[in-house]
Amino acid sequence: MAMQNGYTVVTDLRSKPGVTVQRRRRKQSVKIERNIDEDALMASAIGDVTWLQQSLYDTRKVYSVSKEHGLAPIHLAAQNGQLECLRTMIEKYKVDVNFQSASGWTPLHLAINKSTKKSGVKCVKFLLENGADPSMQTNTGITPVHQAASEGHVKCLQELIKWGAKIDTIDINGHTPIFIARVCAHRVCARILANQLWYLNKQRYLVDKLEKEQQTKRLEEERHKLSLIRIAEGKRESKLAFEQWLGNKGIPDIVTMYGPIPSEERKGVSEVRSSQSVRPSPAPVVAETAIVVRSKTEFESLDASPTFTSRKSLEHDHDDDKKLDLIPLERISASKLRKGQRTEGLRRNKPRMTKNSSIV
Repeated sequence: MAMQNGYTVVTDLRSKPGVTVQRRRRKQSVKIERNIDEDALMASAIGDVTWLQQSLYDTRKVYSVSKEHGLAPIHLAAQNGQLECLRTMIEKYKVDVNFQSASGWTPLHLAINKSTKKSGVKCVKFLLENGADPSMQTNTGITPVHQAASEGHVKCLQELIKWGAKIDTIDINGHTPIFIARVCAHRVCARILANQLWYLNKQRYLVDKLEKEQQTKRLEEERHKLSLIRIAEGKRESKLAFEQWLGNKGIPDIVTMYGPIPSEERKGVSEVRSSQSVRPSPAPVVAETAIVVRSKTEFESLDASPTFTSRKSLEHDHDDDKKLDLIPLERISASKLRKGQRTEGLRRNKPRMTKNSSIV
């Protein structure tokens, strides 16, 4: 179609054979690509590894997404529990393990379903071992833990917790995995999540407590340093004030003139002072003894063996005699006085007996 002198002139394109050939070739190539994409998706879904490898002659076709669901071959393989197809695409074709669909679902999300039974658990373990993120969220905030709680898949939930998945994440509706497990009446999953949350809260409490203790310790150290700095500044200010006072009074500063005593001389002076202060301890004083001979007859009766008594005992006896002399005579009866006088008279008149004297 062209414009000539204000009128439109329609030109027939059918007269040009080259244009029609190009259109046919484009249609055929689109059909071939569509068939290849459908083959890769079907092969990954049913688990035919040879068909999948034939369909993926171009590595770029691995990330081809279906228009209906927005899923790639790796998503369909994980959803249907096809472990060999997953291993082929991840190890041979180096497909990203965390490749998201149009709605943000990863192969790990889709592998968690009860329809696959044991093969789904194997796929979950394989994906986690090859670097799948156990806490990745979809566009609506759903994590693999949310999916395991909604499906009631206990083994997959345990594997996710083992690999450090976050269990307290909130989705777009404000729901946590434990809330979904309770709503769906999956008691075992709810119990596992409650137990794990208790340990998690306990660990957080201990971490917060440790951080607070470390913070208080740092504050105490800083306060101690500030106090030392203030003491040093106070000493310096007092020294300057003292020097200024000495200068105003005209008194020489002996300390600054002669300087402090060196450490070696100080040790020598302290040793000399300690040697002068130490004196020899006096010898123990031995108590003096005295030989007391009361009478000649007593001495002779003891075969010339004197009795040795200490000065303390003599002083004690002397004190007893003094005490007896101080007793008033009024308290002594008359009969006792007479008896005492008689005995004293007899003693005075009685002659002393000697060893050599003979009885007549």
